[in-house]
Amino acid sequence: MEWGGGGGENSPLGVAFPGDPPVALEPIFTDNRSIELSNIPNDQIVLAYWQNQRLKIDTIGSGTYSVQIPEIDPKCSYAEGRSYLRIFSTRNARLSNDVLIPLESGKIVRSTDQLARSDWHTAIMYFMMVDRFKNGSEANDSIVPNPDIDPKANYHGGDIAGITEVLRSGFFEELGTNTIWLSPIVQNPWDAWGLWNKGGVTSKFSGYHGYWPISNIKPDVRFGSPKDIENLVNTLNQSRNTYGYHNLMGYISGNQDRSRFISLASGDVLLSEDQKLAGWTREIPKPKAEAYARLGLLHALNFAIPGIPVIYYGDEYGMWGANDPDNRKMMKFTGYDSDEAALRADVQALTTARNREMALLYGNAEVEIVEQNVIHITRTYLGERVQIWINPGPYPILCGVSSENILAGRLVEGDEDNVLEPLSFVYVKE
Repeated sequence: MEWGGGGGENSPLGVAFPGDPPVALEPIFTDNRSIELSNIPNDQIVLAYWQNQRLKIDTIGSGTYSVQIPEIDPKCSYAEGRSYLRIFSTRNARLSNDVLIPLESGKIVRSTDQLARSDWHTAIMYFMMVDRFKNGSEANDSIVPNPDIDPKANYHGGDIAGITEVLRSGFFEELGTNTIWLSPIVQNPWDAWGLWNKGGVTSKFSGYHGYWPISNIKPDVRFGSPKDIENLVNTLNQSRNTYGYHNLMGYISGNQDRSRFISLASGDVLLSEDQKLAGWTREIPKPKAEAYARLGLLHALNFAIPGIPVIYYGDEYGMWGANDPDNRKMMKFTGYDSDEAALRADVQALTTARNREMALLYGNAEVEIVEQNVIHITRTYLGERVQIWINPGPYPILCGVSSENILAGRLVEGDEDNVLEPLSFVYVKE
C-alpha cells in the first residue's frame, strides 16, 4: 500500500495487487450445449453458472476447460425460452471480464435472429419530448393563455396521436430503433409557473415538458385522451413483442436540460457561458460541418460499448440549440440538408450493425487508447469479433484492417494501409 497524498482527509491510497492479473475469458463455441476456454493460467479460478446453478468445469488440457450446459428438466420454467450461462473468473484478488451467453431452450444463441424484443440487450432506444415531436391532432392544441409565457416556453402541439402517426409511418424501423421513451404524459398545470429573469427576456413557463404533474393517473388532455394512449399501445404491440423485465444502463446522446451536443461541439455555445441565457438572447446558428462529425463519433461510441444506446430526439440528424428551452425545438422529419442527411445515414448504419451482430450485444468489450488519442474497442462473442476505431483527433491514422467487412463508418485506401481519417469512425467485422 502506497500513501498518495500529503496527509489530511481524502488522500488517495494506492493498493498494489500481488502476482499477475487474470487472463481475459474468450469462450469458443464447441456445440449447442458447451463452450471451451483456453490459455487459462493454473492459478486462475473460473466459475460458471447456468442461471444460479453452479456448473462443473471439466479440464481437457493444460489451461483448457470445457463448460457443459446441463440437460434441463422439461418441468423447469427455463426448459423453453430464455436462460443464461454466466462465467466469472479471478486471479490474485482481481476479477477478469465476465461472460454472458444467452440460451434458447437450453441451447447457445449464436445469431441475432434467435433474439426477441424481450431481450433488453437488443434495445436501441429513442427518446422524444412529446410536445415537441409531432402534432397529430390539432383538436387538442391548447397553449397556456398567459402573456407572461414566451412562445418558446409554451405548448407547441405535439401529442400522442402524432407519435402514433410517426410509428405507423415506419420512421423508427427505418432509423433502426426498437424502443421508445416518452417524456411524461400525465396532466400538468393549466397556468404559468417558474420565472426566467436573468437577461434577454422575462418569461414564465407552461408545463409542456410534462415534469410538473398535478395527477399521477390522468393523461394531459393537451397530449391526448386515454383512447389515444390505447391506440399507441396497440400500435406498439402490433409491431413489436412486449418488453422484458431486464434493464441496462442507457447512454444517451443528449438531454432536455443541457445544450445540444452539436452546438457545444461547434463552439456556437460555450461551456463557460450561461447556456440558458444564450438560448434566450441570441439565435444559435447551424453548426459547422466538423460538429456533425463529432456528433457522429458520440453515436459511434454509444453504440460500441455495453449498455443501451439512446438517441435523444433530433440527434440523429443534428438538431441544434442552447440550453432549455432552446434545445427543445420541434422535430423535423423531412428537408434534411447534406450534413444532416449524412449524419442520419451514419446512425442508420450503426443501428443496423447493432441489430445484426451478437458481438455488439453480448460480446466482451476491451477498450484501449492508441496513437493520437484514437479509441479502439474490440467486442468478442464466441470467437466472432467486431473491431471499432474512433478518431476524434485532427490527424489520420493507419488502420491495419481490411475494408471488405465494414459494418458502419468508413476507411480510405492509403499507400501502405487503410486510413482512418480525422473525425471519423469505423466498425469492422473480422
